[in-house]
Amino acid sequence: MPDSLIPFEGNTNTSVVKQGKYRVVHARDGFAVEVIVETSDGIRSFPTSREHPELIAMVNNVKGVSSGRDGGPFYINEWHQVIVPAGDPVKYYYAGDYPHHIVLSLDGVEFSGRPHDDAGNLLKPGDPWTGRPRPGMGYVLMAGGADIRFTVELSPGREKLYRLSKEVGEERARRTARKIAMVKGNAGGSFYVNEYRAIFGSQKSEDIYNYVFIGLLTDEDAWFSKWSPKAPDGAPDARPDPSPFQPVAVAGNRAGPGPLVEAGLRPEEKKLEIAEGETGHSMDSLFGAYMRGACIVSIEDPFLIRQHQLANLLRFCEMLVRLGTVRSVNLVTRELSDESLGRLETIKRSLAGYGVEMSYKASSTLHDRQIVTDTGWGISLGRGLDIYKRPDDWLAVGATDFAFRPCYQTTIIFHRMGNGHAMNAGA
Repeated sequence: MPDSLIPFEGNTNTSVVKQGKYRVVHARDGFAVEVIVETSDGIRSFPTSREHPELIAMVNNVKGVSSGRDGGPFYINEWHQVIVPAGDPVKYYYAGDYPHHIVLSLDGVEFSGRPHDDAGNLLKPGDPWTGRPRPGMGYVLMAGGADIRFTVELSPGREKLYRLSKEVGEERARRTARKIAMVKGNAGGSFYVNEYRAIFGSQKSEDIYNYVFIGLLTDEDAWFSKWSPKAPDGAPDARPDPSPFQPVAVAGNRAGPGPLVEAGLRPEEKKLEIAEGETGHSMDSLFGAYMRGACIVSIEDPFLIRQHQLANLLRFCEMLVRLGTVRSVNLVTRELSDESLGRLETIKRSLAGYGVEMSYKASSTLHDRQIVTDTGWGISLGRGLDIYKRPDDWLAVGATDFAFRPCYQTTIIFHRMGNGHAMNAGA
């Protein structure tokens, strides 16, 4: 623990209501972490956890040095930095980084800011956040939905404005802001980001404001840099390197992001014509750049009956797992046979082991072949995922590496989708 307090000079915009704060409280057998959770009918719960002694010590160290008393509110930002308000007048101090997620419980029910439903599925943008912990760092979506800002008080009556566009450029800031505006609306307003990098905020419906899930901040979203404490005068710069964004922790064998054939390419709207027998088109090179940063991917393909068609689907899903951000794959096909159902269930169970939830259903009227992501990309598939020819020999080059596999003639169109289509992906 530090011998002296370190002022936190990053974003300290936090909710003023009690529900928007974590607290260290005195419990019967020591200290515990507590949060207030409120449901839409006004019922408040006070779940706690005694499983974070290191975090409690970090908070109490700041409280003790500043006021001589233990316990009180604290916050954890999207970089897992612990921020403690203390003193009179109140100032914010950096207590250190806490890499563990906070899960609290009451009467056997768990509460956390993890953006998943009771079944472990990633919430969809617009789903209710009511009944979930609300601690998080506040930001403001600017009117027009083109930029994001926060302010830091420098002294009474003076503050500094930080804009995302000034840090990452207008175009990259606009893409992140649009992701939030697709749920929040172009009028702008405040929203919060918690330690799980879940984005949530209030949304007006019939003159009533309710908290909703907006999305997940991923390593593909341009964002503000991690704040680092300044080194003492005359000392070497000991500031830690900025930590990369990490996907939301899930149970199972989640793989980290893997190399993509075309990982360096920026996704762009285009029409791709693939000639008969053409090679060089793996799942990664075709779709990888457009799937980066996506949490929800929806696939519509009428023909997913035969074994080779389902094998193509599996290859596509393997690429999604390597990317590390996808949490939900929603599939619609024209018909389901006993054989295809069994194979889809096998794929579903396998994906679950990597923290990816898969759903599927049949629609007898389905004709279009497309892929839609919650990041706003739509991919029209002339032949669906069935673009690869059967190899002459299963021990020949191209049998397992699709980059060497000849393709059928087809057209693939990559395009940006409107707000409604993008947000309805997988609904």
